[in-house]
Amino acid sequence: MCDYARIETGVSLMRHLLALAAFACLTAAAQGAEVTDTLPGRPAVTYEALLRQAMPDLARDGEDWTATDIPGLRYLSGEASEGGVTFSAVETAELKSDGRPVLALLTASPSGGGFSSVLALYDMTAPVPRLIDAVDAGLDRFTDLDSAIALSPDTGALVIDGWHDNSSESYDVKAFAFLHEHRITLILEMLAYGARTCGWMTTEQGRYDIRPDAGVRYAAIEATIVQETTRQAEDCGDDSKPLAPEGKQTFTDIYRWDEAKGAYTSATANLAKALGPE
Repeated sequence: MCDYARIETGVSLMRHLLALAAFACLTAAAQGAEVTDTLPGRPAVTYEALLRQAMPDLARDGEDWTATDIPGLRYLSGEASEGGVTFSAVETAELKSDGRPVLALLTASPSGGGFSSVLALYDMTAPVPRLIDAVDAGLDRFTDLDSAIALSPDTGALVIDGWHDNSSESYDVKAFAFLHEHRITLILEMLAYGARTCGWMTTEQGRYDIRPDAGVRYAAIEATIVQETTRQAEDCGDDSKPLAPEGKQTFTDIYRWDEAKGAYTSATANLAKALGPE
């Protein structure tokens, strides 16, 4: 089981990222790079040149980069995106799609945050890596490329992390996506949410596990939220009530590949029962 994050809400919010617990869950860790850096092993190709395939009007703006016209850009959900993005650097990961080597680039959120991040995938078999598809993968105020996981020996998926904290809540959402029929396709999203009221605190820890699925092309993904609500040593009067039942609760859904639908589906909707924002 891979623990990805624990959101704890106290007097001040803290966001804790935990290392992946099992090597089997990890295909390739994401790396950071400057936009003007060259690709490892390809000194004639920069990340800037690759990004321009998806963002023709990419321009430098002080320490950041901006693009306002990104043709055909859509969100991971499939809905059309407005298409503008500002970023400071890129995050990269390598994976496979039906045995083909693929490079993933995600525009890193600027220091102040931004709700749009472009994820672009490139065919690495070409002399100059060729754009396959791009989406707006922004999940929250800050979005990071976490890692790549193996769905089969020849196909991987990306794990994308979005998060932000405020005075009494914290959010950490994970999105899983892979390349299916030359299109970046969402597998699932899961939210670990934290909230604090006077006298009570609810924390959530997200976990996922990649499980072989006999007779199915891709592995199943087991997604779990462990929620715990505890009383705090505060005098809040008789009206103090918890946002969720006191104690620990566990919510799990298993997402399996459905060949007929060409999508991952779950027969249950237990994750939706965990505490979330109103």
